[in-house]
Amino acid sequence: ATAAGVVAVVAPATVFRGAAAVGPFNNFQLGVAPEDGDGVAARSADFDIDTVNVVAAAANHARVGTTAALYGRLKIDNAYGSELLRLPVPLAAQFWNGNRYVANAADNCTPLAAANFNVAAGAGVAVATAIEAGATMVNGSGTNFRLARPNPTPAGKGSVRLSTSAAAPAAAPLNSYLPGIGGGTFGVYKSGPVIFTREMY
Repeated sequence: ATAAGVVAVVAPATVFRGAAAVGPFNNFQLGVAPEDGDGVAARSADFDIDTVNVVAAAANHARVGTTAALYGRLKIDNAYGSELLRLPVPLAAQFWNGNRYVANAADNCTPLAAANFNVAAGAGVAVATAIEAGATMVNGSGTNFRLARPNPTPAGKGSVRLSTSAAAPAAAPLNSYLPGIGGGTFGVYKSGPVIFTREMY
């Protein structure tokens, strides 16, 4: 409905992630060309964005906003630790800077709920674990992202594969814009730190 010829419109806009890394697009402009059912449209004088050919064609949309559009991924590091403890898994949001992936410290909103990830069996013995609740993305790094202590305790070394979900959240699956894959291994220990060594004969 309109009021004095003015109508408020709310419409979602999605930029789909392609197979090849591109960008970054630091001056991404969003434009519209509204037209109602009886053919009434915006004035061409209001158009200030050319969405057909930025070199040769005339402006055909009106700008409604400017933002940055980045081609990203979620770096999920492989983690390992005791089968008797929960396992922290390092995460980092990254984007393509034109040459390589770099940290995206501006990311404070990527959802890290357990439902946004898949946990599948990996190599070794079976491991019954799950992603714990409470993880958040802060300055591009995942905080408190952990795999729960296995229950029952595995009888040896075992691992799980972690990947971003293609189904959750429903409105924008995490795998569609920030895909990632990694793993967690239980029953493996790292050496050190060594304080003092001495040969014995």
